[in-house]
Amino acid sequence: MWDSGDISRIEMAGDVKTELERRQQIFAAAEPIFIRFGYRKTTVEEICKATRISKRTFYNLFTDKFDLLMRMHAQLAQDLTDRVRASIPDNASGAVGIYTYLDLFFEVTEERPLFRVLLEEGDLMKQMTEIAPTDEQFSSVLVLLTEIVQSGIDSGEFRQMDAWTVTWVIQTMLDSIHVFMMGNPAASQAIDIDQFIEEMKMFIVNGLLAKQD
Repeated sequence: MWDSGDISRIEMAGDVKTELERRQQIFAAAEPIFIRFGYRKTTVEEICKATRISKRTFYNLFTDKFDLLMRMHAQLAQDLTDRVRASIPDNASGAVGIYTYLDLFFEVTEERPLFRVLLEEGDLMKQMTEIAPTDEQFSSVLVLLTEIVQSGIDSGEFRQMDAWTVTWVIQTMLDSIHVFMMGNPAASQAIDIDQFIEEMKMFIVNGLLAKQD
Protein backbone atom coordinates (compact mmCIF):
# COMPACT_ATOMS: atom_id res chain seq x y z
CA MET A 1 0.00 0.00 0.00
CA TRP A 2 1.18 3.49 -0.76
CA ASP A 3 2.38 5.35 2.29
CA SER A 4 3.63 8.90 2.08
CA GLY A 5 2.95 12.35 3.46
CA ASP A 6 2.18 14.16 6.67
CA ILE A 7 -0.95 13.61 8.72
CA SER A 8 -2.57 16.99 8.22
CA ARG A 9 -6.25 17.26 7.29
CA ILE A 10 -7.79 18.47 4.04
CA GLU A 11 -11.51 19.07 3.56
CA MET A 12 -13.21 18.63 0.19
CA ALA A 13 -16.94 18.78 -0.51
CA GLY A 14 -17.74 17.74 3.03
CA ASP A 15 -15.34 14.79 2.85
CA VAL A 16 -12.54 15.05 5.38
CA LYS A 17 -9.43 13.01 4.64
CA THR A 18 -5.91 13.14 5.94
CA GLU A 19 -3.14 14.31 3.66
CA LEU A 20 -1.76 10.78 3.89
CA GLU A 21 -5.04 9.35 2.61
CA ARG A 22 -5.19 11.89 -0.22
CA ARG A 23 -1.65 11.07 -1.30
CA GLN A 24 -2.39 7.35 -1.26
CA GLN A 25 -5.51 7.97 -3.32
CA ILE A 26 -3.59 10.00 -5.90
CA PHE A 27 -0.68 7.54 -6.01
CA ALA A 28 -3.05 4.64 -6.69
CA ALA A 29 -4.89 6.53 -9.44
CA ALA A 30 -1.78 8.01 -11.07
CA GLU A 31 0.28 4.82 -11.30
CA PRO A 32 -1.72 3.08 -14.09
CA ILE A 33 -1.95 6.37 -16.00
CA PHE A 34 1.82 6.90 -15.89
CA ILE A 35 2.40 3.28 -16.91
CA ARG A 36 -0.05 3.44 -19.81
CA PHE A 37 0.78 6.85 -21.26
CA GLY A 38 4.25 7.63 -19.92
CA TYR A 39 5.31 10.72 -18.03
CA ARG A 40 5.15 13.27 -20.85
CA LYS A 41 1.66 12.37 -22.08
CA THR A 42 0.14 12.15 -18.62
CA THR A 43 -1.50 15.38 -17.46
CA VAL A 44 -2.42 16.69 -14.03
CA GLU A 45 -5.97 17.05 -15.33
CA GLU A 46 -6.17 13.31 -16.08
CA ILE A 47 -4.83 12.43 -12.65
CA CYS A 48 -7.30 14.77 -10.94
CA LYS A 49 -10.18 13.35 -12.97
CA ALA A 50 -9.22 9.77 -12.07
CA THR A 51 -8.85 10.71 -8.41
CA ARG A 52 -11.93 12.95 -8.34
CA ILE A 53 -10.08 15.85 -6.79
CA SER A 54 -9.62 19.45 -7.84
CA LYS A 55 -6.38 20.80 -9.27
CA ARG A 56 -6.21 23.06 -6.24
CA THR A 57 -6.09 20.02 -3.96
CA PHE A 58 -3.45 18.42 -6.18
CA TYR A 59 -1.21 21.48 -5.95
CA ASN A 60 -1.75 21.65 -2.20
CA LEU A 61 -0.14 18.22 -2.03
CA PHE A 62 2.44 18.32 -4.83
CA THR A 63 4.53 21.01 -6.48
CA ASP A 64 3.89 19.59 -9.95
CA LYS A 65 3.63 16.34 -11.91
CA PHE A 66 7.35 15.67 -11.50
CA ASP A 67 7.07 16.05 -7.73
CA LEU A 68 4.25 13.49 -7.72
CA LEU A 69 6.27 10.97 -9.74
CA MET A 70 9.34 11.47 -7.56
CA ARG A 71 7.33 10.89 -4.38
CA MET A 72 5.88 7.72 -5.87
CA HIS A 73 9.33 6.46 -6.84
CA ALA A 74 10.75 7.45 -3.47
CA GLN A 75 8.13 5.31 -1.75
CA LEU A 76 8.93 2.37 -4.03
CA ALA A 77 12.61 2.81 -3.18
CA GLN A 78 11.75 2.77 0.52
CA ASP A 79 9.63 -0.36 0.04
CA LEU A 80 12.57 -2.07 -1.69
CA THR A 81 14.87 -1.06 1.17
CA ASP A 82 12.49 -2.46 3.78
CA ARG A 83 12.08 -5.75 1.92
CA VAL A 84 15.83 -6.23 1.50
CA ARG A 85 16.55 -5.46 5.16
CA ALA A 86 13.88 -7.93 6.24
CA SER A 87 15.21 -10.64 3.91
CA ILE A 88 18.94 -10.59 4.64
CA PRO A 89 19.78 -13.19 7.32
CA ASP A 90 21.70 -12.12 10.41
CA ASN A 91 25.47 -12.34 9.94
CA ALA A 92 25.00 -12.92 6.20
CA SER A 93 28.07 -12.66 3.99
CA GLY A 94 28.51 -9.71 1.66
CA ALA A 95 27.80 -11.94 -1.34
CA VAL A 96 24.52 -13.15 0.18
CA GLY A 97 23.56 -9.53 0.85
CA ILE A 98 24.30 -8.52 -2.75
CA TYR A 99 22.41 -11.50 -4.17
CA THR A 100 19.44 -10.70 -1.92
CA TYR A 101 19.44 -7.07 -3.03
CA LEU A 102 19.63 -7.98 -6.71
CA ASP A 103 16.93 -10.65 -6.45
CA LEU A 104 14.52 -8.24 -4.78
CA PHE A 105 15.41 -5.38 -7.12
CA PHE A 106 14.34 -7.44 -10.13
CA GLU A 107 11.33 -8.77 -8.27
CA VAL A 108 10.10 -5.30 -7.31
CA THR A 109 10.73 -3.78 -10.75
CA GLU A 110 8.76 -6.65 -12.28
CA GLU A 111 5.91 -6.21 -9.81
CA ARG A 112 5.85 -2.43 -10.07
CA PRO A 113 6.48 -1.25 -13.65
CA LEU A 114 6.27 2.35 -12.43
CA PHE A 115 10.06 2.10 -12.03
CA ARG A 116 10.33 1.82 -15.80
CA VAL A 117 8.46 5.08 -16.41
CA LEU A 118 11.39 6.99 -14.97
CA LEU A 119 13.98 4.90 -16.80
CA GLU A 120 12.30 5.53 -20.15
CA GLU A 121 12.82 9.29 -19.87
CA GLY A 122 16.47 10.35 -20.03
CA ASP A 123 15.92 13.85 -18.66
CA LEU A 124 13.89 12.47 -15.76
CA MET A 125 16.75 10.13 -14.91
CA LYS A 126 19.12 13.11 -14.86
CA GLN A 127 16.83 15.00 -12.48
CA MET A 128 16.42 11.95 -10.29
CA THR A 129 20.17 11.41 -9.93
CA GLU A 130 20.42 15.01 -8.72
CA ILE A 131 17.73 14.39 -6.10
CA ALA A 132 18.47 10.81 -5.00
CA PRO A 133 21.60 11.37 -2.86
CA THR A 134 19.86 14.03 -0.73
CA ASP A 135 16.31 12.67 -0.58
CA GLU A 136 15.84 10.51 2.53
CA GLN A 137 13.62 7.88 0.91
CA PHE A 138 15.55 7.74 -2.36
CA SER A 139 18.89 7.57 -0.58
CA SER A 140 17.71 4.79 1.76
CA VAL A 141 18.22 2.15 -0.92
CA LEU A 142 21.64 3.59 -1.82
CA VAL A 143 22.66 3.66 1.84
CA LEU A 144 21.55 0.05 2.26
CA LEU A 145 23.52 -1.16 -0.76
CA THR A 146 26.57 0.76 0.47
CA GLU A 147 26.26 -0.92 3.87
CA ILE A 148 26.16 -4.35 2.22
CA VAL A 149 29.24 -3.61 0.11
CA GLN A 150 31.10 -2.12 3.08
CA SER A 151 30.37 -5.16 5.24
CA GLY A 152 31.96 -7.37 2.59
CA ILE A 153 35.00 -5.10 2.43
CA ASP A 154 35.39 -5.02 6.21
CA SER A 155 35.21 -8.81 6.47
CA GLY A 156 37.83 -9.26 3.76
CA GLU A 157 35.35 -11.04 1.51
CA PHE A 158 35.34 -8.16 -0.99
CA ARG A 159 38.41 -6.42 -2.34
CA GLN A 160 39.40 -2.99 -1.03
CA MET A 161 37.43 -0.26 -2.81
CA ASP A 162 35.20 2.73 -2.14
CA ALA A 163 31.79 1.31 -1.18
CA TRP A 164 29.80 4.41 -2.20
CA THR A 165 31.36 4.44 -5.67
CA VAL A 166 30.67 0.73 -6.09
CA THR A 167 27.05 1.30 -5.07
CA TRP A 168 26.60 3.80 -7.89
CA VAL A 169 28.32 1.44 -10.35
CA ILE A 170 25.94 -1.39 -9.44
CA GLN A 171 22.82 0.78 -9.50
CA THR A 172 23.81 2.37 -12.81
CA MET A 173 24.29 -1.09 -14.31
CA LEU A 174 20.84 -2.17 -13.13
CA ASP A 175 19.16 0.95 -14.49
CA SER A 176 21.06 0.73 -17.79
CA ILE A 177 19.97 -2.87 -18.30
CA HIS A 178 16.33 -1.87 -17.94
CA VAL A 179 16.77 0.98 -20.42
CA PHE A 180 18.50 -1.33 -22.91
CA MET A 181 15.90 -4.09 -22.65
CA MET A 182 13.00 -1.65 -22.99
CA GLY A 183 14.57 -0.03 -26.04
CA ASN A 184 15.51 -3.33 -27.68
CA PRO A 185 12.53 -5.72 -27.68
CA ALA A 186 14.36 -7.95 -30.16
CA ALA A 187 17.11 -8.50 -27.58
CA SER A 188 14.51 -9.47 -24.99
CA GLN A 189 13.20 -12.14 -27.34
CA ALA A 190 16.64 -13.36 -28.41
CA ILE A 191 17.92 -14.23 -24.94
CA ASP A 192 16.66 -16.08 -21.89
CA ILE A 193 15.88 -13.22 -19.50
CA ASP A 194 16.13 -15.35 -16.36
CA GLN A 195 19.53 -16.68 -17.43
CA PHE A 196 20.63 -13.17 -18.34
CA ILE A 197 19.76 -11.94 -14.84
CA GLU A 198 21.56 -14.86 -13.18
CA GLU A 199 24.71 -14.23 -15.23
CA MET A 200 24.59 -10.54 -14.40
CA LYS A 201 24.29 -11.23 -10.67
CA MET A 202 27.32 -13.54 -10.79
CA PHE A 203 29.21 -10.94 -12.84
CA ILE A 204 28.59 -8.28 -10.18
CA VAL A 205 29.43 -10.48 -7.20
CA ASN A 206 32.55 -11.97 -8.81
CA GLY A 207 33.75 -8.45 -9.55
CA LEU A 208 33.54 -7.60 -5.85
CA LEU A 209 35.21 -10.68 -4.40
CA ALA A 210 38.77 -10.41 -3.14
CA LYS A 211 41.34 -12.53 -4.95
CA GLN A 212 42.24 -15.71 -3.10
CA ASP A 213 45.95 -16.45 -2.67
